[in-house]
Amino acid sequence: MAWHIISYRRFIGRAVGLQGPVQTVDGIRVYAADIAGPAAAGIVRPRILLPYDFADRFDTHERRLAFAHEVAHHRRGDLVANWVALTVLSLHWFNPLAHVAYRAFRADQELACDATVLGAASVSERHAYASAVVKEITEVREGFMAEWMPLLTSNENPISPYRVIWELMHTVDIDNVIITHDAGSPR
Repeated sequence: MAWHIISYRRFIGRAVGLQGPVQTVDGIRVYAADIAGPAAAGIVRPRILLPYDFADRFDTHERRLAFAHEVAHHRRGDLVANWVALTVLSLHWFNPLAHVAYRAFRADQELACDATVLGAASVSERHAYASAVVKEITEVREGFMAEWMPLLTSNENPISPYRVIWELMHTVDIDNVIITHDAGSPR
């Protein structure tokens, strides 16, 4: 639990730095931050962190709906619930089902906020929201691939285990083949 608290404080410190809020909406301070996508943060001091390029990356409808999604996290009390869930997870760290349940819990929170935002949205606003989500996923994936591609395609000797998995994923028909950890072992 202490690790989560320290990591959280470091994240907020890196994301916000020494700058003040850009604006305050409904008692929630809004910051431009060095992060990939919009995020809700803070239980005692509620914040919404928006990427520096938020206005450039998203159009007016997408920005409004993404912002409403983050506000929904605060109004629903998701951040308090996350700390409770992390406390339970830290007590049951040894149980793989606790980790699965935590991920499912977080996914359900995101879907509930999406449903809250889209509940009163028009068809064009729903389309705008879907476009914003696709943009966000694409950007995160591109960043991930740019960071990991050197490891996935490395020609180092001995061969990198990341490259082995990468090549297997592109060589084997993954829908019809099961590969075990000792596949190809001469033993």
